[in-house]
Amino acid sequence: MCWGSSGGDGGAAERRKAEEARAQRVRDSRGAVDTVFGTYDDDFYNKRRQSYLDYANPQVQQDYEDAMGELMGALASSGRTKSSLAAKRKAKGQELMDRAQADVNMKAEGHVADLEAALAEAKGNMYTQASNLADVDATTNLAIGQFQSASKPPVYNPLTDMFADLTAGLATQADLERRNQARFNTGLFTTGDRSRNYS
Repeated sequence: MCWGSSGGDGGAAERRKAEEARAQRVRDSRGAVDTVFGTYDDDFYNKRRQSYLDYANPQVQQDYEDAMGELMGALASSGRTKSSLAAKRKAKGQELMDRAQADVNMKAEGHVADLEAALAEAKGNMYTQASNLADVDATTNLAIGQFQSASKPPVYNPLTDMFADLTAGLATQADLERRNQARFNTGLFTTGDRSRNYS
Protein backbone atom coordinates (compact mmCIF):
# COMPACT_ATOMS: atom_id res chain seq x y z
CA MET A 1 0.00 0.00 0.00
CA CYS A 2 1.37 3.44 -0.98
CA TRP A 3 1.20 6.22 1.57
CA GLY A 4 2.68 8.92 -0.66
CA SER A 5 6.16 10.40 -0.74
CA SER A 6 6.39 10.87 3.00
CA GLY A 7 7.52 7.29 3.38
CA GLY A 8 4.88 6.57 5.96
CA ASP A 9 6.12 9.16 8.52
CA GLY A 10 3.19 11.52 8.11
CA GLY A 11 5.35 14.12 6.31
CA ALA A 12 7.81 14.52 9.21
CA ALA A 13 10.87 14.18 6.95
CA GLU A 14 9.51 16.81 4.59
CA ARG A 15 8.75 19.19 7.44
CA ARG A 16 12.20 18.60 8.88
CA LYS A 17 13.75 19.36 5.49
CA ALA A 18 11.72 22.57 5.20
CA GLU A 19 12.74 23.60 8.73
CA GLU A 20 16.39 22.97 7.95
CA ALA A 21 16.10 25.02 4.76
CA ARG A 22 14.45 27.86 6.69
CA ALA A 23 17.11 27.67 9.43
CA GLN A 24 19.77 27.99 6.73
CA ARG A 25 17.99 31.04 5.27
CA VAL A 26 17.89 32.59 8.74
CA ARG A 27 21.63 31.97 9.16
CA ASP A 28 22.29 33.48 5.75
CA SER A 29 20.08 36.45 6.60
CA ARG A 30 21.95 37.00 9.87
CA GLY A 31 25.18 36.78 7.91
CA ALA A 32 23.84 39.53 5.65
CA VAL A 33 23.13 41.67 8.75
CA ASP A 34 26.70 41.08 9.95
CA THR A 35 28.04 42.13 6.56
CA VAL A 36 26.03 45.36 6.47
CA PHE A 37 26.79 46.33 10.06
CA GLY A 38 30.39 45.13 9.82
CA THR A 39 31.35 48.43 8.20
CA TYR A 40 31.31 50.25 11.53
CA ASP A 41 34.83 49.56 12.68
CA ASP A 42 37.34 51.67 14.64
CA ASP A 43 38.01 53.83 11.59
CA PHE A 44 34.29 54.57 11.28
CA TYR A 45 34.05 55.66 14.92
CA ASN A 46 37.29 57.67 14.72
CA LYS A 47 35.89 59.63 11.78
CA ARG A 48 32.69 60.37 13.68
CA ARG A 49 34.71 61.49 16.72
CA GLN A 50 36.87 63.73 14.53
CA SER A 51 33.77 65.15 12.88
CA TYR A 52 32.57 66.51 16.23
CA LEU A 53 36.01 67.80 17.16
CA ASP A 54 36.26 69.61 13.81
CA TYR A 55 32.89 71.20 14.56
CA ALA A 56 33.50 72.19 18.19
CA ASN A 57 37.19 73.08 18.50
CA PRO A 58 37.10 76.12 16.18
CA GLN A 59 34.20 77.51 18.23
CA VAL A 60 36.14 77.06 21.46
CA GLN A 61 39.24 78.68 19.95
CA GLN A 62 37.25 81.63 18.62
CA ASP A 63 35.43 82.14 21.94
CA TYR A 64 38.77 82.01 23.77
CA GLU A 65 40.37 84.56 21.45
CA ASP A 66 37.35 86.86 21.72
CA ALA A 67 37.31 86.59 25.52
CA MET A 68 41.04 87.27 25.81
CA GLY A 69 40.66 90.27 23.50
CA GLU A 70 37.87 91.64 25.69
CA LEU A 71 39.93 90.93 28.79
CA MET A 72 42.95 92.82 27.47
CA GLY A 73 40.71 95.71 26.43
CA ALA A 74 39.10 95.89 29.85
CA LEU A 75 42.47 95.69 31.60
CA ALA A 76 43.95 98.36 29.33
CA SER A 77 41.04 100.73 29.97
CA SER A 78 41.68 100.49 33.70
CA GLY A 79 45.48 100.65 33.33
CA ARG A 80 46.01 97.16 34.71
CA THR A 81 47.60 95.25 31.84
CA LYS A 82 50.67 94.44 33.96
CA SER A 83 48.91 93.97 37.29
CA SER A 84 48.48 90.87 39.41
CA LEU A 85 44.80 90.99 38.44
CA ALA A 86 45.82 90.72 34.77
CA ALA A 87 48.03 87.72 35.54
CA LYS A 88 45.22 86.04 37.47
CA ARG A 89 42.65 86.65 34.74
CA LYS A 90 45.02 85.35 32.04
CA ALA A 91 45.65 82.22 34.10
CA LYS A 92 41.90 81.85 34.56
CA GLY A 93 41.47 82.19 30.79
CA GLN A 94 43.91 79.33 30.20
CA GLU A 95 42.18 77.25 32.86
CA LEU A 96 38.82 77.83 31.17
CA MET A 97 40.36 76.94 27.80
CA ASP A 98 41.72 73.65 29.17
CA ARG A 99 38.34 72.88 30.69
CA ALA A 100 36.53 73.74 27.45
CA GLN A 101 38.81 71.45 25.42
CA ALA A 102 38.30 68.62 27.91
CA ASP A 103 34.55 69.17 27.68
CA VAL A 104 34.68 69.02 23.87
CA ASN A 105 36.67 65.77 24.00
CA MET A 106 34.15 64.32 26.45
CA LYS A 107 31.24 65.29 24.20
CA ALA A 108 33.00 63.73 21.20
CA GLU A 109 33.31 60.47 23.14
CA GLY A 110 29.65 60.79 24.13
CA HIS A 111 28.62 61.08 20.47
CA VAL A 112 30.64 57.96 19.64
CA ALA A 113 29.10 56.05 22.57
CA ASP A 114 25.60 57.09 21.48
CA LEU A 115 26.35 55.95 17.95
CA GLU A 116 27.69 52.59 19.14
CA ALA A 117 24.54 52.05 21.22
CA ALA A 118 22.23 53.03 18.34
CA LEU A 119 23.98 50.71 15.90
CA ALA A 120 24.05 47.84 18.40
CA GLU A 121 20.31 48.25 18.96
CA ALA A 122 19.64 48.42 15.20
CA LYS A 123 21.73 45.30 14.63
CA GLY A 124 19.86 43.43 17.38
CA ASN A 125 16.55 44.44 15.81
CA MET A 126 17.80 43.22 12.45
CA TYR A 127 18.70 39.82 13.91
CA THR A 128 15.08 39.53 14.99
CA GLN A 129 13.92 40.56 11.52
CA ALA A 130 16.30 38.03 9.96
CA SER A 131 14.65 35.29 12.00
CA ASN A 132 11.17 36.47 11.03
CA LEU A 133 11.84 37.06 7.35
CA ALA A 134 14.26 34.22 6.60
CA ASP A 135 14.93 36.04 3.33
CA VAL A 136 18.46 37.19 2.57
CA ASP A 137 17.56 39.89 0.02
CA ALA A 138 14.76 41.40 2.10
CA THR A 139 16.91 41.32 5.24
CA THR A 140 19.86 42.91 3.43
CA ASN A 141 17.75 45.79 2.10
CA LEU A 142 16.16 46.37 5.47
CA ALA A 143 19.55 46.21 7.23
CA ILE A 144 21.01 48.82 4.87
CA GLY A 145 18.13 51.17 5.66
CA GLN A 146 18.46 50.58 9.41
CA PHE A 147 22.21 51.08 9.30
CA GLN A 148 21.93 54.34 7.36
CA SER A 149 19.27 55.64 9.72
CA ALA A 150 21.18 54.72 12.89
CA SER A 151 24.52 56.03 11.63
CA LYS A 152 23.22 59.37 10.33
CA PRO A 153 25.36 62.21 11.75
CA PRO A 154 23.54 64.11 14.51
CA VAL A 155 22.79 67.81 14.44
CA TYR A 156 25.37 69.35 16.73
CA ASN A 157 24.20 72.08 19.08
CA PRO A 158 26.25 75.28 19.18
CA LEU A 159 28.50 75.47 22.21
CA THR A 160 27.72 77.86 25.01
CA ASP A 161 30.29 80.58 25.64
CA MET A 162 32.56 79.06 28.27
CA PHE A 163 34.54 82.26 28.76
CA ALA A 164 31.66 84.61 29.55
CA ASP A 165 32.77 85.39 33.10
CA LEU A 166 36.43 86.04 32.26
CA THR A 167 35.91 89.80 32.13
CA ALA A 168 33.15 89.87 34.74
CA GLY A 169 33.49 92.79 37.12
CA LEU A 170 36.39 94.46 35.33
CA ALA A 171 34.37 97.24 33.70
CA THR A 172 32.45 97.79 36.93
CA GLN A 173 35.68 97.95 38.92
CA ALA A 174 37.17 100.47 36.49
CA ASP A 175 34.01 102.59 36.63
CA LEU A 176 34.02 102.53 40.43
CA GLU A 177 37.65 103.58 40.54
CA ARG A 178 37.01 106.45 38.13
CA ARG A 179 34.02 107.58 40.20
CA ASN A 180 36.03 107.42 43.43
CA GLN A 181 38.85 109.43 41.91
CA ALA A 182 36.40 112.05 40.70
CA ARG A 183 34.67 112.14 44.06
CA PHE A 184 37.60 112.14 46.46
CA ASN A 185 40.55 113.47 44.51
CA THR A 186 39.23 116.93 43.52
CA GLY A 187 42.21 118.87 44.83
CA LEU A 188 40.07 120.57 47.53
CA PHE A 189 41.08 118.04 50.13
CA THR A 190 44.45 116.45 50.66
CA THR A 191 44.14 112.88 51.77
CA GLY A 192 47.83 112.38 52.55
CA ASP A 193 49.36 112.26 56.03
CA ARG A 194 49.51 115.87 57.36
CA SER A 195 50.72 115.09 60.87
CA ARG A 196 53.78 116.99 62.03
CA ASN A 197 56.17 116.66 64.86
CA TYR A 198 56.50 120.03 66.65
CA SER A 199 59.03 118.99 69.17
